[in-house]
Amino acid sequence: MFGKIFRATLVCAALISGANSALSGVRSFFSPSLLGDQIAFCTTANEVCGKPVADAWCTGNGFEEAILYQRNRNARKSSGNSVRYIDSGEVCTGGDCVTFAQIKCYSSN
Repeated sequence: MFGKIFRATLVCAALISGANSALSGVRSFFSPSLLGDQIAFCTTANEVCGKPVADAWCTGNGFEEAILYQRNRNARKSSGNSVRYIDSGEVCTGGDCVTFAQIKCYSSN
């Protein structure tokens, strides 16, 4: 499992374009995205969900970790937006792709 989380962090860091260095403190991101698509709440195989995925996204954006995250209660099919998996960069093609409504990232730098 650690290997998948580590790989997700690396993929996220490589895919995020224009990532800014984090300022010290906390920052909230509403409907966080990757390459213009909302990020999936779980990894591609639905093996890891929630905090590890949010941590990978925060790390890829220059923060240390996620200190809060919130799952979007609506599935992708109702919003019409594309959803991308953070570990593989693939677009979710199912009708039940759950996303993050919010991720709050922390950095001590």
